[in-house]
Amino acid sequence: MSISNLQKCTICLSNVDRTTHGYLRHLRQVHGNDHLFNTSCPLCDSNFIYTNLKSFINHFRKHDFNSSSQDHSSLSLALPFNDFNLDNHDDTDDSQQIQQASVWQSEHHGALDEIRKFYVKMLLKVREGHVLPGNIMKTMALSITCLLENFSYYLLSKLNINVDNVISYNFNNDIEKNIFEISRNEDSFIAACQSYFKFVKPKEILLPTEEKQGKICIKNMKQISSNDKQLKNYDWIELLRGVVNPLMGKNAIHKLTTFYFSIDDLPARHNSSLSAVHLLLLYYKKDFDDEKNRKILFAQLSKDLNSLEEDGLILPGDKNPTYFTI
Repeated sequence: MSISNLQKCTICLSNVDRTTHGYLRHLRQVHGNDHLFNTSCPLCDSNFIYTNLKSFINHFRKHDFNSSSQDHSSLSLALPFNDFNLDNHDDTDDSQQIQQASVWQSEHHGALDEIRKFYVKMLLKVREGHVLPGNIMKTMALSITCLLENFSYYLLSKLNINVDNVISYNFNNDIEKNIFEISRNEDSFIAACQSYFKFVKPKEILLPTEEKQGKICIKNMKQISSNDKQLKNYDWIELLRGVVNPLMGKNAIHKLTTFYFSIDDLPARHNSSLSAVHLLLLYYKKDFDDEKNRKILFAQLSKDLNSLEEDGLILPGDKNPTYFTI
């Protein structure tokens, strides 16, 4: 079936715009958060049922793009506005469009990377140290990509440029893939933080009960703050405030216990910039009840304490390490 013959949504049977973008826009806005998403592809003869919106959109776009190429449909290339001519854009063949779209992607890779970085920074601000549920992250990604896509269509229409063109298609698709990749799960989000903000991933401590605990060495914490201007003067203890995710139900509350050392007798010259050095150990109370687990957890804390005595710590503004006696 051609997209031009598609008059109704394949899920709710509502009337939709007879264009690829109109159909996909309806799916995102109306069915983007459906827990029971369920539809087949209206462009092919397959009876396969898609239960994931992202997978369906990827299939639909590939199918529609291939069909359009075979039918030699008029996909005009969105050239820079000062070079665009409505009278001769039909003379550009498909191969030229695809080639120029590839050149555009290559030249604007840096801009796409900036969009990724901005999105990661936005997530960091929204999360405020909390771990958002996967469905919240995906909803945010879906809403943002839908907003950007609608904005690009509106802008192109105001410039009298055909919105159904190769560059617009590739650009929106690239943004969508990148944003969804970052929001896919916690590991992909942490990987993006490592790439853009020198984030040091907590070391996992494997307990005999096969429970995993997280630990960041105090020296790595110093390294994190020194590599980012916004984090340089950040009060790291704030990251531990409200470790319970407020968006989840009471039955999903993580009951964490904290054991910490606070060293506040620092050199007087640091009074205005650094009041104390904290060593914190976070763990589940149920794991701490086991004696073997306690030995493993405190061994890591003891290692940091010994490091402060033997290796010292270079405090902000100093060139030489300050040695602590515990």
